[in-house]
Amino acid sequence: MNYLQEVYVYASNNVQFTCHIISANSASPFRAESLTFDPQINTICSSLHPIGNQFKTAQDAYKEIIEYCIKYATTNKLQISKIDNPCNTPFINKADQQSIVSQNSLSLTVLVNGQ
Repeated sequence: MNYLQEVYVYASNNVQFTCHIISANSASPFRAESLTFDPQINTICSSLHPIGNQFKTAQDAYKEIIEYCIKYATTNKLQISKIDNPCNTPFINKADQQSIVSQNSLSLTVLVNGQ
């Protein structure tokens, strides 16, 4: 069975990234992906974007997710406005996420379950 941590990244113009950190056994290796919804491209469907290959840690996968979202936002002149973990934080805790977000010059507070 695959285990995952879901992270929602919201950006301007109603763009949303539904990102997953995935592991087959809740341990290394980890994979990452984003279901990217951009209504400027398609108003009905999201696009699946695998991110990287395999990662030794969930922190490495999360870092790549954040960098992917920043690159997409920058390329499309968007602003990332919110990051939320809607189903707790099984792989990477809030403090570690906040550190990665801050290292990437995002002035946001990472949320868990909307708080």
